[in-house]
Amino acid sequence: MNHRFLREYLLLLMGGVTLQIAATIYRLILARQMGPEPLGLIGMVFPFYRFLCVLATIGLLPTLTRLAALRHPSGEGTLTSEETIYHKTIFRCALVLGLILAATASWLGKNLFPDPRVAPLFLISAPALPLTTIIWSRRASLQGMGVNWPLITSEWGEQAAEAVLVLTMLFICHYSPLGSAKLLMFGFLLGEITSIGLLNPSWQSRVLNRISGDPHTKSQVRRGLRASLPILLHQFLASASGMTEGWLIPRRLIIGGMTAADATSAVGELWGMVMPVVFAPLMIVTPLSTLVLPRSARWRRSDPNIRRRLLFMFISIIILGAFSAILITTLAPFLSITLFGNLHPVAGIRLLAPIIPFAFVSI
Repeated sequence: MNHRFLREYLLLLMGGVTLQIAATIYRLILARQMGPEPLGLIGMVFPFYRFLCVLATIGLLPTLTRLAALRHPSGEGTLTSEETIYHKTIFRCALVLGLILAATASWLGKNLFPDPRVAPLFLISAPALPLTTIIWSRRASLQGMGVNWPLITSEWGEQAAEAVLVLTMLFICHYSPLGSAKLLMFGFLLGEITSIGLLNPSWQSRVLNRISGDPHTKSQVRRGLRASLPILLHQFLASASGMTEGWLIPRRLIIGGMTAADATSAVGELWGMVMPVVFAPLMIVTPLSTLVLPRSARWRRSDPNIRRRLLFMFISIIILGAFSAILITTLAPFLSITLFGNLHPVAGIRLLAPIIPFAFVSI
């Protein structure tokens, strides 16, 4: 491990740790100020929203990172025509899906989800969908170029803008559960706008204004799109699973005898209390994936050390994930009392903790 890799990892780790601490404090305040019901409404909306974002990216994010790592290893120069076409394709897909989401928001609330109050939340999230995919695709390219500092500042800006708006309005006004959920969605939308604004200075100097009509470029684009399909299928299945949970869990709770409001509150406890604790250890692994992916794109297949490196990394991440799962399970009562003032999330934390090693590997 060279000094540059270690320095960049520590930079990303410290940025991630401080961001995670800030996000945990923010969620803690939300849980205490709002209660779990608004978080439950958001917990139904976001898995479906992320599912649409994954569809819009067409599995191209790893391709963008790889191309940037190979063609802009020093972080200099403008995007190639192929990269520019990929970015435009992702944006157009997101725009279409955003319009479809806006048009079907009412139908989704009435027919697909057990709580019809999610309909206006889908309507608010529709304009955010193209913004989210722009952020994801730009971060993928900048990550491949090794331009890491804008990634940190954009994430911080996104979190700060959302938190300032939401917490300020919460302390000024009193909201119903639906009103609180709408406020969270508007805060999310403001955060996405802020993130794009912070990424923009680093991005504009790398934008290619004119796309080449070279047939070779078109064949490369088609080849890249075909290669992205297996990645899209994997991401589709993973995000579809999360979306199904956001729809299925509250519906099963209602079938079990809960009211829609009680089921929404239970989902809010899962989304707003249990999952932030269970997935907190991911901040250790996320910087590694940010650094390793562009470097792995430059490895030569003929290098005999590639398989050894990948195996060592895989085993290390599995061990680290298993240790984190045991630690989270053991500390569940302490974390629950300290963060939320009660023991309600303990059972959920212990139930989900075994998935931590698999989450580590997936990142």
